[in-house]
Amino acid sequence: MATEIINKICTQTQTDFSSLAVSTPADDIIIVKKLNWNYLDALKFQEACVDYVYQHPKTTIIVATNHSACLTLGRGLQKKIGDTTELVDFSEWQREQIKIPLYDIKRGGGITFHHPGQLVIYPIVNLTHKKIKVYTLMSHLLRELSGSLTSIFGKQEFDYCRDLLGLWVGENKIASIGLQVRRFVTFHGVALNVLADSEINEALQVVYPCGLPGSTYMDLSKLYQQNFSQDSIDRIISDFENRAGKLFVEENCSNN
Repeated sequence: MATEIINKICTQTQTDFSSLAVSTPADDIIIVKKLNWNYLDALKFQEACVDYVYQHPKTTIIVATNHSACLTLGRGLQKKIGDTTELVDFSEWQREQIKIPLYDIKRGGGITFHHPGQLVIYPIVNLTHKKIKVYTLMSHLLRELSGSLTSIFGKQEFDYCRDLLGLWVGENKIASIGLQVRRFVTFHGVALNVLADSEINEALQVVYPCGLPGSTYMDLSKLYQQNFSQDSIDRIISDFENRAGKLFVEENCSNN
């Protein structure tokens, strides 16, 4: 059934079905994996998934991928009420300083980055059917992702319970998150920095992802002081698949 659903979406979006890996780790959850996916093609696929999940609210589709080096610009910086953190928004003059593609998109948040050494997880979830709020879903995504990292690579002081959304270790940000909701269905998602990327490092001298200095961002290879590779991304995806069913299990925000 899952392959039929994804095959139909592939036909609509002119996506090569044979390039995808499809699995069903839990009831009504479909995982779609495709590495090295062009950003705009992946976005088109996500939007088709949104239409399907809106019409079939029991189904959740989670896309795991990575992209060539690019920047994406959301609708503007967002902070919780009462947060006094100083953030730097994107200015149009910066476009001329950037050497990699920049895409204007409709998710919440400011500018962020993608590259081949990053794992991106896009959850397409019907919030109404799952009876879950968007901020709760984001917290659960970060919770399960930090659980995967701890299980595979060892314990770190991961923190996702703070005003500035993301996965943190001290003052360093390991993953960024931003969702868009269309007809009560989510898309876009969380980007985890696994390996360093020279093109992105250059761009971070000019832009402030999520309003923060580029020096705020750290990758897992530096955090764990190990030689990570593309295989590391596959390992994280595999472990996260086993945790996907826990995304809708409620618990208070905790970093334990």
